[in-house]
Amino acid sequence: MTGKMLNEYKKLVLLKGIEPITHYHFRMVKSLLASELKLTKKMQDERNKIQFADLMEEMLQSDAGVRKLIELFKAIAELENLADDLRKEMLKGFSHTMQFFHLENL
Repeated sequence: MTGKMLNEYKKLVLLKGIEPITHYHFRMVKSLLASELKLTKKMQDERNKIQFADLMEEMLQSDAGVRKLIELFKAIAELENLADDLRKEMLKGFSHTMQFFHLENL
């Protein structure tokens, strides 16, 4: 994956995924992803939303964690609509990137 594409995914994770959720749901997401992201209890307590997005980008490089957030948000009733919004934004970005990639290779 290109750095530009990964950066777009990170923007999506931070601006459309993590930023709008409540502090409670953010703590829940950190807890649920703790083992996958190798977060200690102290790290869970200290990481803010920006630092968490940075970590997700580093550890979940295929899409900076967008799919993981969608999966988690779908499982949390209050965040189901946000999961749908994230999925749509991801597909929109993917579609735009593929069109750009196709035009570059003509």
